[in-house]
Amino acid sequence: MITKPFIERFKQSSKAAREKNNTNNAESNDSSKKFLPLFQKLNQIPSDKFAEKKLADCLFQTFQPSFIIVAKNIDFALKLEHIWKKPMAADNTFNDNEIIGKPASLLCDQVKNSKQMQFQNDVTKNYPSDPVLRAFNTQTYTGFPLFDENNNISYVISLITTAEHATNKSTSYSKFELDLIYSVVQRIGRELDNNTNKRRQTANKPNASIEQLKTELEVANKSLESLSYAISHDLRAPLRTMDSFSLILADDFASELPDEAIAHLSRIRRSAKSMSNMIEDLLWLTKVTRRKLEKQKVDLNKVSNNALNDIKEKHSEYTCQFHSDPHLMVNADKNLIKIAMQHLLNNACKFSQKQEKVQISLTHFEKDGETVYKLSDNGCGFDMTYYDQLFEPFKKLHEEDEYKKGTGIGLATVKRIIQRHGGKIWAESEINEGTSIYFTLGIENS
Repeated sequence: MITKPFIERFKQSSKAAREKNNTNNAESNDSSKKFLPLFQKLNQIPSDKFAEKKLADCLFQTFQPSFIIVAKNIDFALKLEHIWKKPMAADNTFNDNEIIGKPASLLCDQVKNSKQMQFQNDVTKNYPSDPVLRAFNTQTYTGFPLFDENNNISYVISLITTAEHATNKSTSYSKFELDLIYSVVQRIGRELDNNTNKRRQTANKPNASIEQLKTELEVANKSLESLSYAISHDLRAPLRTMDSFSLILADDFASELPDEAIAHLSRIRRSAKSMSNMIEDLLWLTKVTRRKLEKQKVDLNKVSNNALNDIKEKHSEYTCQFHSDPHLMVNADKNLIKIAMQHLLNNACKFSQKQEKVQISLTHFEKDGETVYKLSDNGCGFDMTYYDQLFEPFKKLHEEDEYKKGTGIGLATVKRIIQRHGGKIWAESEINEGTSIYFTLGIENS
C-alpha cells in the first residue's frame, strides 16, 4: 500500500527540488498537483476482493493506458489471467476467451527472463507476429516484474496503449512516473495473492450443513426485523418532535423572533423531513431484500411504458422519446421489476431534462449466455471516477440544487432487486454524453 511515509518522502523530495532551482520548483509543483490526489485515493482503498480493480482504476485515471494485463507465472510459463480495460465498470474484465488463459506476449516473457521493467514503442510494427499484442493493436508496452519471497517471478503486469489512444504523453513515462506505477502494480500483485489465498482457504473449509445455514439465516432475518422496527418507531419519534416544536416556534413566536431565526427553524424542519424520507426509503430497501420472490412471465415493454406514464403524471415537465426493442418478455417478480424500472426511468428522465429532446431507449443483446438489457439516455451523465458510489444507499453524484432532490436510495433498490433475481447491474457514462445502465435477470431469462 502507498502509505503516508511514502507521501512524506515525496513531499520532502519536492521540497529539495524547490530549493535546488526555480525550474525544478515549477516541475515539482506540477507533480504535486497531479499525483498527490492519486496518493490520497490509494490510501483509501481497503484490502478486499475488489482492491486490485480499484487500484487498476487509479492507473487508468492517472496514466491513461488502454489496457492493463496481468500474466501469472504458472509452471515457469506466463499465462494471461486478467485483462482490464478503460473505463472501469462493474463488470470490467475484458472477456475474450481466446486470450484469457493463453500464453502471454513475447514482451511479457522478456520481462520475466530479464527480471526488469521493459518499455517498447511501435510494438505492432516491431512484433507483428505476436498474437496477444496484435489482438490489442498495441502501440506502446510497459511491463513490470513482480517477485515472490524466493525472488522468482510471480506476475508480470503490463500497461498497454493502443494505436487509437496513443498520444505524445502516453509513449513514455518519466522515472518518477515509472516508480509510482511500479508501487501501485506491486500492491495489485499483493492483492491478487491475498484473494487467491482467501479462495484457497475457503475451498478447504468443510461445508456447513444445510440446517446450520438455515439457522444462521433465520437469526439474520430476525435481526433485520428488529432493526427495521427500531428504525420505524424509535427514530421517527424524535424526528416528529423536532418538526412539531420547530413549527410551534415558527408559528406562535414569529413576531418575537428575528428573520434569521425563522430561517434556521425552516432549515431544521426541512432536514427533519429529509431524514424522515430517508428512513422511509431505508425501510423500503429492507422490504425489497426480505420480500418473497414470485416469478412469472412479464412484458418489460409494457412495464416500462406504464412506469413512464406514472412518472409523467407526477412530473408534467418530463417529456421524452422512448424506444424499446419488441418482445422483451422476462421471467421476474412483476411488482419488483416494476419498481426497478420506475427508478431507472425516473433517473433517465430527471438527468436528461436539460436536453432539448430527451431520448431514452431500452434494448437487449446476448453476452456469455445471458440476456443483457440496456437502458440508455442522452442526459448529463456522470464522472466514472465516482462509479463505486453509484449503487450505494444515500450516495448522490449530482448537486441537489441542480436537479430535483432525492434520497439517493433508488439505484441501491434497483441493485437489490436485480440481485434478488440472480442478475447483475452495471453502468457506463460520460459527462454530457448520457448514461447506459446494463442489467441481467439470471440465466433462465436468456
